[in-house]
Amino acid sequence: RKVPRSLGVPALVFAFLVLGASVRGPGGPLDAVRWTLLYLGPLAFGAAVLTARASPERWARVALMVALIPLIWSLFLLFDGQRSELFLHGYNRLVGPYKNHHNLAVMSSGVGTIAVYVLLKDRGYWRWLALVTGLGCGVCLFYTYVRTSWLLVAGFVMLFLVLEKRWSLVALGVALVAAAFALSPTLRDRFSEVGHLLTMTPPEAGWGSIGSWRVHIWTDSFAHFAAGGWSSILFGEGLGAHLVQHKALDPHSEYLALLYQLGIAGPLVYLWLFGAAIFAGWRRRSPWGNYVIALTLVTAATCLISNDFLGRVTFCWAFWAAVGLAWAELPEPGGDGRHQHEGGQDAERLGELGGKIR
Repeated sequence: RKVPRSLGVPALVFAFLVLGASVRGPGGPLDAVRWTLLYLGPLAFGAAVLTARASPERWARVALMVALIPLIWSLFLLFDGQRSELFLHGYNRLVGPYKNHHNLAVMSSGVGTIAVYVLLKDRGYWRWLALVTGLGCGVCLFYTYVRTSWLLVAGFVMLFLVLEKRWSLVALGVALVAAAFALSPTLRDRFSEVGHLLTMTPPEAGWGSIGSWRVHIWTDSFAHFAAGGWSSILFGEGLGAHLVQHKALDPHSEYLALLYQLGIAGPLVYLWLFGAAIFAGWRRRSPWGNYVIALTLVTAATCLISNDFLGRVTFCWAFWAAVGLAWAELPEPGGDGRHQHEGGQDAERLGELGGKIR
């Protein structure tokens, strides 16, 4: 099938912006190629999944089985004492088979959302596989101590349950979160800054230290970027420019990263893409559609405060594959309407059968 305009148009606009920015930027040609593949590869993969008309249930099962490899490896390294090798912001963190603990957090959170879907919507031994995989992802995710991934999973679960109208599970989830905060000093410490925001009292190091110094990184990087004038704001400074605005660090916000590289159109077009994903989930009106809506909303929210989406291959590719699966089940404009009229055809068959019986 063809890629629908509501998804294809923003994808093409984004590709045009990325390709235009690839000839600029502080890095060399190889660096430009790497960023181009990182940004456009997931969208191309999602389009391939869409045209292949794959089954969401089969895709989710395959994803769980493939995820067992890094998951088992990560759990082995956890029990082997790998956490002692990385101490950051007061915690010994699990890295797993990756170079960075954020990569493990992103993998665990993405697979965790798939495990939730399979657990609630599949059957038989697949639900047991989802339960075991989900618990393993939860353990690995906890020991990375990456708060944005914690928030993504918690937000996804609550939104998905609300969209599925599983009110008893929503109440259970709220109770479990409250109990976790009451019983876990680690959770209270990792989110202690929420108290400063609610009471409007700055921490000892000042407001800039909020969120592992995110506020300082945002303001400092934007000031450095804005010094380039209106041309920088309108057109960006090329691929890789987000890494030269503040001490060779990413700006801890995907929208700022897109702004610094592609100009003002970058974050706006990507929000357009997120809107197309939500539209696909809404039109499908199915559990998988609800999965896509919940995942898109929490992903778009966490992109405000992290760079764990566009630059992390695992989650970004899986996300756009999920969106492609949602679009694949929708009827094509001007097509034979097969998906739209299946229910009506079934009713006609039942009516004919009833007439024969009478």
